[in-house]
This record gives sequence, C-alpha cells and structure tokens, in this order.
Amino acid sequence: MVVHPESRRLGLGKALMTAALEAAERSNKTLVTLDTRTGDVSGALYRSVGFEKAGVIPDFAYDPDGQARHATTYMYRYL
Repeated sequence: MVVHPESRRLGLGKALMTAALEAAERSNKTLVTLDTRTGDVSGALYRSVGFEKAGVIPDFAYDPDGQARHATTYMYRYL
C-alpha cells in the first residue's frame, strides 16, 4: 500500500488499510501479514490498526536508486 507523499496525513492510508482488513475478514481470513521498511513512518499506521511486529530481516531490499539497502520489518494481525 502506498499513499502519494502529497496526500499523506489525511487518513487515506488508515482508510485503505481498514478496507483491506474488512475485505480479508469477509473472505474468512484469520491472519494478515505485511512487511515495511524498518523505521518507516508507515510502522506507526500499521501498529495503530492492530499489527504487531514479528521480526526484522537486515539488508532486505535496496532503495529505488540502488544506493543503500534497508532492513524490513514483518508484522501480523489476527482478525
């Protein structure tokens, strides 16, 4: 899930995540997982809708410009 930088802090990310979780629940899913760049501001959003940290993988992915690698944090939430 990505929200354009100019549209952040307007509740769009939370609305999108809430809709995705509701759709998963309607589909009888019981567990949702995701990963996000460690330290990214999105972590606070995911925690605010009930996700918990499962673990971190160091040097998981490169930046889009390929200059640096970053860790990723895996998170989960029971429905």
